[in-house]
Amino acid sequence: MTGNPVQLTIIRGQWVTLLGSLTALFTLSSLLVPLIRIGIGSESWLRAVEIVYVGAERSIPTWFAALLLALAAFLLVIIAVEAQQAHEKYIVRWWGLSLIFLALSVDEIATLHERLGGLMEDQLQLGGALRFAWVIPLGMFALLVGLAYIPLLLSLPRGIAVRFAVAGMLFLLGALGMELVSAHFVSVHGESVIHKSAIYALMNIVEEILEMVGVIVFIDALLRYLTMRGVELRVTLV
Repeated sequence: MTGNPVQLTIIRGQWVTLLGSLTALFTLSSLLVPLIRIGIGSESWLRAVEIVYVGAERSIPTWFAALLLALAAFLLVIIAVEAQQAHEKYIVRWWGLSLIFLALSVDEIATLHERLGGLMEDQLQLGGALRFAWVIPLGMFALLVGLAYIPLLLSLPRGIAVRFAVAGMLFLLGALGMELVSAHFVSVHGESVIHKSAIYALMNIVEEILEMVGVIVFIDALLRYLTMRGVELRVTLV
């Protein structure tokens, strides 16, 4: 005997509130790291709270950040399919954007940019704000993508375009801006601050949270745009 399938309608406001609440929760949990570094300074305590620290690899917040990026990629695929069926103008750009977010989601877990950065740092031996050399290719890539997507941005309804722009600025402020600040801090005070400094931990938290908030603003904009296109998202549980 099988039951009737259950359908869940994705309501934009509720999902954005949920994602925002989880981000706020991870912000608070991550503050344990700088507090421990200031207070007891115990390595065992630090290892214990890493699972809820946004700056740690393969922590719960890191997987959450990867999920946010994957969700944005999924919504972009839906828009790309819709645009393709309607024979619209910017189909390739929608598909391209979905691939970019999928790649960012994979990188969040695999930390490919840090591996690339390590190789570049060994070769270039840069200091100051460019201490983490991977920001150079990231900045160039962000600039090229930004220029390539101006026509698509201008074709969108004004409210959606503004939200896209705000989301992009928040994300890049974290991914590039705070990374430059952190790199300068490490360059001045030495590599040891990465694992010992409460100030560095706070900068790391700000960086990661800005990225998460940027993606959530983008997801909100995508859901609004899908609603404008008459698309209703439902999840069926069999």
